Amino acid sequence: MAARKPGRLELEVEKCRAEGNWTKAMELVRQLERGKHSGLESLVQLVLGETKLELHLQEVPPKEENIAKASRALTEARRHFNDALKGEHKQKWAEEILLLQGKLNYATGNYEDALGCFCKGRLEELSTNIQSNRILRLIAEAYALKAMCLEKVPLKTFSKMKQAEREEEIISLYEHSGDMALLYLQECEKGQKATPTVGGVTINNTDLGHVLETAIYRTPVLHLKNGDLSTGIGRFREMLRAVEARCTQNLRQTLARQLSEVLLRSVCEKTYSPPVSPLSSETVQKRASVADVKVPGSSTASPSLRPKLYSSEGVFIPTQDTEESLLLLLLSEAIANREVVLSRAPEHKESRVQTVSNASAVYDLLTILLIRRSQPGLLAEILERTMKFGFDEFHLWFQFGLSLLAAGKHARAVRVLKECHTIQPDNGTVCLFVAKLCIEHLHQLEDAVIYSKKVIERDSKNSLGPRRDSKNSVDLQRDSEKSLHASRAFLMLGVAYSMQATEAKLMSARHELQKKALDAFNRSHTLDPDDHLALFHLGLQLALQRQIAEALQRVQQALQLRPDHLPSLHLLALLLSAGKQHTEARQLVDAALSEYPENSSLLFTKVKLSVAGGDAEEALVTCKHLLQLWKDTFEPTLKEEERRRGSGLIDKVMADKRSLAQIHITEFSDGDSGSVYADSIAASKVEKALSEVASSLNSYTPKPGPQQAWAMQVHIWLNIADVYLAMGKVEDARACVQEAHAIFPYSHLVIFKRGCIHEMKHEYPEAKKCFSDATAINPSHVPSLQHLGMANYHLGNLVQGEKALRDAVNIDNTAHEAWANLGKVLEAQGDHLAATDCYFTSLELEASSPVVQFSIIPKQLH
Repeated sequence: MAARKPGRLELEVEKCRAEGNWTKAMELVRQLERGKHSGLESLVQLVLGETKLELHLQEVPPKEENIAKASRALTEARRHFNDALKGEHKQKWAEEILLLQGKLNYATGNYEDALGCFCKGRLEELSTNIQSNRILRLIAEAYALKAMCLEKVPLKTFSKMKQAEREEEIISLYEHSGDMALLYLQECEKGQKATPTVGGVTINNTDLGHVLETAIYRTPVLHLKNGDLSTGIGRFREMLRAVEARCTQNLRQTLARQLSEVLLRSVCEKTYSPPVSPLSSETVQKRASVADVKVPGSSTASPSLRPKLYSSEGVFIPTQDTEESLLLLLLSEAIANREVVLSRAPEHKESRVQTVSNASAVYDLLTILLIRRSQPGLLAEILERTMKFGFDEFHLWFQFGLSLLAAGKHARAVRVLKECHTIQPDNGTVCLFVAKLCIEHLHQLEDAVIYSKKVIERDSKNSLGPRRDSKNSVDLQRDSEKSLHASRAFLMLGVAYSMQATEAKLMSARHELQKKALDAFNRSHTLDPDDHLALFHLGLQLALQRQIAEALQRVQQALQLRPDHLPSLHLLALLLSAGKQHTEARQLVDAALSEYPENSSLLFTKVKLSVAGGDAEEALVTCKHLLQLWKDTFEPTLKEEERRRGSGLIDKVMADKRSLAQIHITEFSDGDSGSVYADSIAASKVEKALSEVASSLNSYTPKPGPQQAWAMQVHIWLNIADVYLAMGKVEDARACVQEAHAIFPYSHLVIFKRGCIHEMKHEYPEAKKCFSDATAINPSHVPSLQHLGMANYHLGNLVQGEKALRDAVNIDNTAHEAWANLGKVLEAQGDHLAATDCYFTSLELEASSPVVQFSIIPKQLH
């Protein structure tokens, strides 16, 4: 190869330095060294030392833990720099050599020597005469390294003023370095049409490296550390306003995430200051020309060393902290989602883990922000995008499942949580979530049993109780957590067994499931004696099996652990009524209502207790309060067309200031309104109406919305009808049932109540038809079966009456009225022995029957 001219070689060396192509730079300086070109000896030594330094720092960042390795590896580079300073024509490169020596001294832990090099290198003078991007980067790193050295070197004085000046100096150096780093990236983007490659390998000359990234991220952190929140946030915003380049996207993503985290942690609506409107390009340049970057000993910084900023044209400016946080996080999420490495190849594992971790941090912040604002549906949509790279990423799957749960998408949440269980089979929390969802929302009792048993089986491998002989506190805490998991698993297992027992058709199967439920509740209480829920469910199960004395004892223990637990208070009131202590039960309900005045379940129980105590007028007062409560709670949420549902009887009743005991409902009722409305209902709406009204039996939990509201009003009208029937006011009761019929005409409860009115008027054929229709809709409705049996009895159909009553006692063997009526039918058939047994059973059950069935109390799992 022909020898190159020294000038051209020197230019090519500078080009390689600017591109970061250190291998080629070394080849070129070797040619210069062999050619013995006069005056370039210092350049040769400079490039040789710089090459070794940069190649080392690319693999080993300049951190404290790498000082020993750097001291060994950079000995030769130090020798090259010393030789460069001894050259005859050293003045041309002296400042660069000193800056590189400072960089080397920092990497090897010689912080005071590094400061000396930066002072000798006339850093401030170089800033005013930058001839290439390489020099721009070198100076930017020098400012950052000088700030780092000042942080490492302690002050020799304890003066607070000197310490404040030092802190201000460090921040100024970092800011100047960060501005120059952003400008460097912009200049590289402008002057680089294509990324240089050597041998097919891309040369990344726009990688900022550890030093400059530290300078950019450190500046706002120092402002925040010093308590200057607004300045720190302003610095974040200023850097994000810098004109974007291809190589700044990851940097922008990190800055956006950090700023959103600061806004979420440290800013509220009252303290939030929205960003000022971005300036026009002319104003930005004008401000830059007069701005002072106060670096000690320096003159005013050149405006050309500031990065270019976006102007104000077409820019959205957030006005609330939530808007800005969400905008930043969505921007960060878009970048992170795009940058995630999808390849599962082993060689990409490290980069994949890093990018997924970065994306996870963004999604965690989005979770905090959106859950604070009650937006689980939007969060679920965002987290769904993580599934493309979330294979075997438990955290992302679990967050997605919880967001679906919060959004009310229970079926899908269960499927996602089951996938979480596949990823982490030993995670008991996931299994408990699945079991809870299956019980409370999906009625998938078999799955609930399976996942509850998985937790129990996992923890049964170890001791189910806390190990008293654990040698350290960590083992003790771990075993205690497993014990609590097992306790809650037994609780859910017991609830699932109890619900299965309610649905069991065979008496033997029901008794077996009830026994399993009691055993599970007892195990739960044994594992966690301080859990009030275990005692509450144990008391409820005993009450369902009519073991009143023991149930009373358990619920009192539950209330000792948590006196404000509403279901326990409600259960205690029903247990007192089962013991015929109606006055005490009423007093307890009144006390509970003083704490929970808008609880409809307690108010309905108060109605029943008032009727049982012979105070029907008080019951009607409570019913009118329920109607007012319904209007205040649900009416404002209904649409205009929804408010027209029914005949409007509630508005007429509430407009009258008299008590319901003094009002004749028939005055306001339109006798034909219900039947006309019923005939106009489309058949396609029947099942929806039935499922919603079934909530009155607590056999189905309705979806939130208008249907739940109307189901509640129907329940109120039917309770008013019960009170009127107890008072003998059949026509008023009929008017109430007519209003309920106008709302939900195909409800088995409404049809059953119409049958009760016919039965009270001795219209047995019509009553039989109503009861038959009710049982056709809900074959498990015990009151309908019971009254159907008696209607057949009065009509002389004893065989059909016996069948209906036997079905009733088979479904609920604690229904004392059904047993008594079955005795009447059997006696009429001449089977006196069987009738006697039925009468005895009825008397035993009646002595322990509450005013309302124990099954109305929800099986609370939290």
